[in-house]
Amino acid sequence: VVPGEVPPDRLDQVLRDVSRLVGADAEEVRAQIKARRQRSYQPVVVKSNVPRETMYYLAEHVDDYPGVKWRSRPGRDYLGTGPLAHVLGYVANITGEEFQLLYNKGYAFNAVVGKSGIEQLYDETLRGRDGRRSEIVDVKGQRAGEGAVRYVPPEPGKDLVLTIDRDIQTLSEKALGSRKGSVVVLRPATGEILAMVSYPYYDPNMFSQGADKEQFTELALDPESPFLNRAVQSSYPPASVFKVVLTTALVEEDLVPRNRKVYCSGSMRVGDRIFNCWKKSGHGPLDLMGGLAQSCDVYFWTVGLEAIGVERILAALPPNAPGALIA
Repeated sequence: VVPGEVPPDRLDQVLRDVSRLVGADAEEVRAQIKARRQRSYQPVVVKSNVPRETMYYLAEHVDDYPGVKWRSRPGRDYLGTGPLAHVLGYVANITGEEFQLLYNKGYAFNAVVGKSGIEQLYDETLRGRDGRRSEIVDVKGQRAGEGAVRYVPPEPGKDLVLTIDRDIQTLSEKALGSRKGSVVVLRPATGEILAMVSYPYYDPNMFSQGADKEQFTELALDPESPFLNRAVQSSYPPASVFKVVLTTALVEEDLVPRNRKVYCSGSMRVGDRIFNCWKKSGHGPLDLMGGLAQSCDVYFWTVGLEAIGVERILAALPPNAPGALIA
Protein backbone atom coordinates (compact mmCIF):
# COMPACT_ATOMS: atom_id res chain seq x y z
CA VAL A 1 0.00 0.00 0.00
CA VAL A 2 1.21 3.52 -0.94
CA PRO A 3 -0.20 5.76 1.83
CA GLY A 4 0.10 8.95 -0.24
CA GLU A 5 -2.21 7.48 -2.90
CA VAL A 6 -5.00 6.68 -0.43
CA PRO A 7 -7.51 9.46 0.37
CA PRO A 8 -6.83 10.43 4.02
CA ASP A 9 -10.43 9.83 5.04
CA ARG A 10 -10.31 6.28 3.63
CA LEU A 11 -6.90 5.16 4.89
CA ASP A 12 -8.11 3.35 8.01
CA GLN A 13 -10.87 1.56 6.11
CA VAL A 14 -8.55 0.52 3.27
CA LEU A 15 -6.00 -0.82 5.74
CA ARG A 16 -8.65 -2.83 7.55
CA ASP A 17 -10.10 -4.22 4.32
CA VAL A 18 -6.83 -5.21 2.66
CA SER A 19 -5.41 -6.64 5.89
CA ARG A 20 -8.52 -8.77 6.38
CA LEU A 21 -8.31 -9.90 2.73
CA VAL A 22 -4.69 -11.09 2.89
CA GLY A 23 -4.60 -12.17 6.56
CA ALA A 24 -2.36 -9.40 7.91
CA ASP A 25 -2.40 -7.34 11.10
CA ALA A 26 -3.86 -3.91 10.27
CA GLU A 27 -2.34 -2.35 13.40
CA GLU A 28 1.16 -3.47 12.41
CA VAL A 29 0.72 -1.97 8.94
CA ARG A 30 -0.59 1.26 10.46
CA ALA A 31 2.45 1.39 12.77
CA GLN A 32 4.79 1.04 9.79
CA ILE A 33 3.02 3.87 7.98
CA LYS A 34 3.15 6.08 11.05
CA ALA A 35 6.89 5.46 11.42
CA ARG A 36 7.48 6.49 7.80
CA ARG A 37 4.99 9.31 7.41
CA GLN A 38 7.63 11.47 5.73
CA ARG A 39 7.91 8.78 3.03
CA SER A 40 4.21 8.45 2.40
CA TYR A 41 4.75 7.72 -1.30
CA GLN A 42 6.98 4.78 -0.52
CA PRO A 43 5.09 1.46 -0.46
CA VAL A 44 4.60 -0.42 2.79
CA VAL A 45 4.50 -4.22 2.59
CA VAL A 46 1.23 -5.56 3.95
CA LYS A 47 1.77 -9.26 3.19
CA SER A 48 4.26 -11.42 1.30
CA ASN A 49 3.50 -14.64 -0.59
CA VAL A 50 -0.09 -13.67 -1.32
CA PRO A 51 -2.09 -16.37 -3.17
CA ARG A 52 -2.67 -15.72 -6.86
CA GLU A 53 -6.44 -15.81 -6.36
CA THR A 54 -6.17 -12.89 -3.91
CA MET A 55 -4.26 -10.85 -6.48
CA TYR A 56 -6.98 -11.59 -9.05
CA TYR A 57 -9.60 -10.36 -6.59
CA LEU A 58 -7.66 -7.13 -5.96
CA ALA A 59 -7.34 -6.55 -9.69
CA GLU A 60 -11.09 -7.00 -10.17
CA HIS A 61 -11.92 -4.60 -7.30
CA VAL A 62 -9.10 -2.11 -7.75
CA ASP A 63 -11.42 0.87 -7.17
CA ASP A 64 -12.21 -0.43 -3.68
CA TYR A 65 -8.53 -0.51 -2.73
CA PRO A 66 -6.92 2.81 -3.74
CA GLY A 67 -3.16 2.86 -3.23
CA VAL A 68 -2.96 -0.93 -2.96
CA LYS A 69 -0.54 -2.55 -5.40
CA TRP A 70 1.14 -5.90 -5.85
CA ARG A 71 4.27 -7.15 -7.55
CA SER A 72 6.46 -10.18 -7.77
CA ARG A 73 9.98 -10.19 -6.42
CA PRO A 74 12.76 -12.78 -6.20
CA GLY A 75 13.06 -14.78 -3.01
CA ARG A 76 15.18 -17.41 -1.33
CA ASP A 77 14.57 -21.11 -1.95
CA TYR A 78 16.79 -23.14 0.36
CA LEU A 79 17.48 -26.70 -0.75
CA GLY A 80 18.40 -29.49 1.66
CA THR A 81 17.95 -27.09 4.53
CA GLY A 82 17.90 -29.37 7.58
CA PRO A 83 21.55 -29.78 8.57
CA LEU A 84 22.55 -26.50 6.87
CA ALA A 85 19.97 -24.28 8.54
CA HIS A 86 22.35 -22.74 11.08
CA VAL A 87 25.17 -22.36 8.56
CA LEU A 88 23.05 -20.59 5.94
CA GLY A 89 20.78 -18.64 8.27
CA TYR A 90 17.72 -16.91 6.80
CA VAL A 91 16.47 -13.61 5.39
CA ALA A 92 13.44 -11.52 6.37
CA ASN A 93 12.12 -7.98 6.12
CA ILE A 94 14.34 -5.29 7.62
CA THR A 95 13.26 -3.91 10.99
CA GLY A 96 13.13 -0.23 11.95
CA GLU A 97 16.22 -0.60 14.12
CA GLU A 98 18.16 -2.33 11.33
CA PHE A 99 17.10 0.32 8.83
CA GLN A 100 18.48 3.09 11.02
CA LEU A 101 21.82 1.29 11.21
CA LEU A 102 22.01 0.34 7.53
CA TYR A 103 20.45 3.39 5.85
CA ASN A 104 23.80 4.95 4.97
CA LYS A 105 24.87 1.70 3.29
CA GLY A 106 22.12 1.98 0.70
CA TYR A 107 19.50 -0.23 2.33
CA ALA A 108 15.86 0.66 1.66
CA PHE A 109 13.23 0.61 4.39
CA ASN A 110 11.47 -2.29 2.63
CA ALA A 111 14.65 -4.32 2.06
CA VAL A 112 15.04 -8.01 2.81
CA VAL A 113 18.17 -8.64 4.88
CA GLY A 114 20.09 -11.55 6.33
CA LYS A 115 19.17 -12.29 9.93
CA SER A 116 21.64 -15.03 10.90
CA GLY A 117 24.38 -17.31 9.61
CA ILE A 118 26.05 -16.74 6.25
CA GLU A 119 23.06 -14.68 5.14
CA GLN A 120 23.76 -12.09 7.83
CA LEU A 121 27.57 -12.18 7.73
CA TYR A 122 27.79 -11.72 3.95
CA ASP A 123 24.57 -9.81 3.35
CA GLU A 124 26.25 -6.83 1.67
CA THR A 125 28.26 -9.14 -0.61
CA LEU A 126 25.26 -11.23 -1.64
CA ARG A 127 22.66 -8.51 -2.09
CA GLY A 128 24.30 -6.30 -4.74
CA ARG A 129 22.74 -2.87 -5.27
CA ASP A 130 19.11 -1.93 -5.83
CA GLY A 131 18.06 -0.33 -9.10
CA ARG A 132 16.08 2.91 -9.31
CA ARG A 133 13.22 4.09 -11.50
CA SER A 134 11.74 7.55 -11.19
CA GLU A 135 9.02 9.22 -13.27
CA ILE A 136 7.67 12.73 -13.54
CA VAL A 137 3.87 12.62 -13.79
CA ASP A 138 1.05 15.14 -13.91
CA VAL A 139 -1.81 15.45 -11.41
CA LYS A 140 -3.61 12.58 -13.13
CA GLY A 141 -0.64 10.27 -12.78
CA GLN A 142 0.20 10.41 -16.49
CA ARG A 143 3.85 10.52 -17.55
CA ALA A 144 4.85 14.10 -18.32
CA GLY A 145 6.41 13.82 -21.76
CA GLU A 146 9.70 12.47 -23.06
CA GLY A 147 12.61 12.28 -20.68
CA ALA A 148 10.29 11.96 -17.68
CA VAL A 149 11.68 8.54 -16.79
CA ARG A 150 15.04 7.95 -15.18
CA TYR A 151 16.23 4.37 -14.77
CA VAL A 152 19.31 3.04 -12.96
CA PRO A 153 19.71 -0.73 -13.43
CA PRO A 154 20.33 -2.94 -10.39
CA GLU A 155 23.70 -4.58 -9.80
CA PRO A 156 23.62 -8.31 -8.98
CA GLY A 157 25.34 -9.54 -5.85
CA LYS A 158 28.32 -11.85 -5.83
CA ASP A 159 28.29 -15.64 -5.58
CA LEU A 160 29.58 -17.24 -2.42
CA VAL A 161 31.11 -20.73 -2.34
CA LEU A 162 31.38 -22.42 1.06
CA THR A 163 33.95 -24.98 2.18
CA ILE A 164 31.13 -27.25 3.36
CA ASP A 165 31.34 -30.74 1.84
CA ARG A 166 27.79 -31.96 1.28
CA ASP A 167 28.68 -35.64 1.74
CA ILE A 168 30.50 -35.01 5.03
CA GLN A 169 27.70 -32.68 6.13
CA THR A 170 25.11 -35.40 5.49
CA LEU A 171 27.24 -38.01 7.24
CA SER A 172 27.61 -35.71 10.26
CA GLU A 173 23.87 -35.15 10.38
CA LYS A 174 23.23 -38.90 10.42
CA ALA A 175 25.88 -39.44 13.10
CA LEU A 176 24.28 -36.82 15.37
CA GLY A 177 20.75 -37.98 14.66
CA SER A 178 18.07 -36.54 16.94
CA ARG A 179 20.43 -35.97 19.87
CA LYS A 180 20.71 -32.38 21.03
CA GLY A 181 24.22 -31.15 20.21
CA SER A 182 26.56 -30.31 17.35
CA VAL A 183 29.16 -31.80 15.02
CA VAL A 184 32.00 -29.83 13.41
CA VAL A 185 34.50 -31.30 10.94
CA LEU A 186 37.61 -29.27 10.06
CA ARG A 187 40.46 -29.67 7.60
CA PRO A 188 43.42 -29.36 10.03
CA ALA A 189 45.91 -28.05 7.46
CA THR A 190 43.79 -25.04 6.50
CA GLY A 191 41.10 -24.68 9.17
CA GLU A 192 38.37 -25.02 6.52
CA ILE A 193 35.00 -26.10 7.90
CA LEU A 194 33.86 -29.20 6.01
CA ALA A 195 30.72 -29.81 8.07
CA MET A 196 28.78 -28.02 10.78
CA VAL A 197 25.58 -29.50 12.14
CA SER A 198 23.54 -28.32 15.10
CA TYR A 199 20.41 -30.11 16.33
CA PRO A 200 17.59 -29.27 16.65
CA TYR A 201 17.38 -27.04 13.61
CA TYR A 202 14.64 -25.18 11.74
CA ASP A 203 13.52 -24.62 8.14
CA PRO A 204 14.76 -21.21 6.87
CA ASN A 205 12.27 -21.41 3.98
CA MET A 206 9.48 -20.51 6.38
CA PHE A 207 10.81 -16.95 6.62
CA SER A 208 11.25 -16.39 2.89
CA GLN A 209 7.71 -17.75 2.48
CA GLY A 210 6.26 -15.15 4.82
CA ALA A 211 6.23 -16.68 8.30
CA ASP A 212 4.12 -14.60 10.65
CA LYS A 213 5.00 -13.30 14.09
CA GLU A 214 3.25 -16.22 15.81
CA GLN A 215 5.39 -18.79 13.99
CA PHE A 216 8.58 -16.93 14.82
CA THR A 217 7.57 -16.54 18.47
CA GLU A 218 6.74 -20.23 18.71
CA LEU A 219 10.23 -21.14 17.48
CA ALA A 220 11.93 -18.52 19.64
CA LEU A 221 10.20 -19.80 22.80
CA ASP A 222 10.70 -23.48 21.99
CA PRO A 223 12.54 -25.02 24.98
CA GLU A 224 14.68 -27.02 22.52
CA SER A 225 16.10 -23.70 21.17
CA PRO A 226 16.14 -24.54 17.44
CA PHE A 227 17.61 -21.10 16.59
CA LEU A 228 20.69 -21.81 18.71
CA ASN A 229 23.74 -22.87 16.70
CA ARG A 230 25.33 -25.09 19.32
CA ALA A 231 28.54 -25.33 17.31
CA VAL A 232 29.43 -21.65 17.86
CA GLN A 233 26.93 -20.22 20.35
CA SER A 234 27.30 -22.63 23.27
CA SER A 235 30.11 -23.51 25.66
CA TYR A 236 30.80 -27.13 26.57
CA PRO A 237 33.58 -28.83 28.54
CA PRO A 238 36.11 -30.30 26.08
CA ALA A 239 35.86 -33.71 27.76
CA SER A 240 37.99 -36.37 26.04
CA VAL A 241 39.02 -33.97 23.26
CA PHE A 242 41.49 -32.52 25.79
CA LYS A 243 43.27 -35.88 25.92
CA VAL A 244 44.58 -35.13 22.44
CA VAL A 245 46.08 -31.88 23.80
CA LEU A 246 47.76 -33.74 26.66
CA THR A 247 49.06 -36.42 24.29
CA THR A 248 50.61 -33.74 22.08
CA ALA A 249 52.31 -32.16 25.10
CA LEU A 250 53.66 -35.50 26.31
CA VAL A 251 55.11 -36.34 22.91
CA GLU A 252 56.50 -32.92 22.01
CA GLU A 253 58.11 -32.36 25.43
CA ASP A 254 59.15 -36.02 25.73
CA LEU A 255 57.84 -36.03 29.28
CA VAL A 256 56.85 -39.69 29.58
CA PRO A 257 58.25 -42.81 27.88
CA ARG A 258 55.59 -43.91 25.41
CA ASN A 259 55.81 -47.48 26.67
CA ARG A 260 55.35 -46.56 30.32
CA LYS A 261 52.34 -48.40 31.71
CA VAL A 262 49.75 -46.82 33.99
CA TYR A 263 47.33 -49.16 35.73
CA CYS A 264 43.65 -48.18 35.54
CA SER A 265 41.53 -49.79 38.22
CA GLY A 266 38.45 -47.79 37.28
CA SER A 267 38.99 -44.90 39.70
CA MET A 268 41.63 -42.55 41.07
CA ARG A 269 41.90 -40.67 44.37
CA VAL A 270 43.07 -37.05 44.30
CA GLY A 271 43.14 -35.44 47.73
CA ASP A 272 39.92 -36.37 49.48
CA ARG A 273 37.98 -37.05 46.27
CA ILE A 274 37.60 -40.16 44.16
CA PHE A 275 37.26 -39.70 40.38
CA ASN A 276 35.81 -42.55 38.32
CA CYS A 277 36.99 -43.52 34.86
CA TRP A 278 34.29 -43.86 32.23
CA LYS A 279 34.93 -47.63 32.38
CA LYS A 280 34.16 -48.39 35.99
CA SER A 281 35.70 -51.87 35.83
CA GLY A 282 39.00 -50.33 34.72
CA HIS A 283 41.22 -50.76 31.66
CA GLY A 284 44.16 -52.41 33.39
CA PRO A 285 47.74 -51.43 32.39
CA LEU A 286 47.95 -49.00 29.42
CA ASP A 287 50.76 -47.17 27.67
CA LEU A 288 50.39 -43.84 25.85
CA MET A 289 48.89 -45.26 22.66
CA GLY A 290 46.62 -47.58 24.63
CA GLY A 291 45.47 -44.75 26.88
CA LEU A 292 44.59 -42.59 23.88
CA ALA A 293 42.94 -45.46 21.98
CA GLN A 294 40.82 -46.42 25.00
CA SER A 295 40.31 -42.78 26.05
CA CYS A 296 41.24 -43.83 29.56
CA ASP A 297 40.57 -41.12 32.12
CA VAL A 298 42.85 -42.57 34.80
CA TYR A 299 45.83 -42.73 32.41
CA PHE A 300 45.61 -39.05 31.50
CA TRP A 301 44.82 -37.93 35.04
CA THR A 302 47.95 -39.75 36.20
CA VAL A 303 50.40 -38.52 33.56
CA GLY A 304 48.80 -35.08 33.55
CA LEU A 305 49.41 -34.65 37.28
CA GLU A 306 52.79 -36.39 37.49
CA ALA A 307 54.50 -35.50 34.21
CA ILE A 308 52.97 -32.22 33.10
CA GLY A 309 51.54 -30.70 36.24
CA VAL A 310 48.55 -28.47 36.83
CA GLU A 311 50.55 -25.24 36.63
CA ARG A 312 52.02 -26.03 33.20
CA ILE A 313 48.59 -27.02 31.83
CA LEU A 314 47.04 -23.78 33.07
CA ALA A 315 49.95 -21.72 31.75
CA ALA A 316 49.45 -23.16 28.27
CA LEU A 317 45.80 -22.12 28.15
CA PRO A 318 44.79 -18.73 26.74
CA PRO A 319 44.10 -16.10 29.46
CA ASN A 320 40.37 -15.93 28.60
CA ALA A 321 39.84 -19.70 28.52
CA PRO A 322 36.33 -20.65 29.77
CA GLY A 323 36.05 -21.97 33.28
CA ALA A 324 34.69 -25.27 31.95
CA LEU A 325 37.91 -25.83 30.02
CA ILE A 326 40.09 -25.16 33.07
CA ALA A 327 37.94 -27.47 35.19
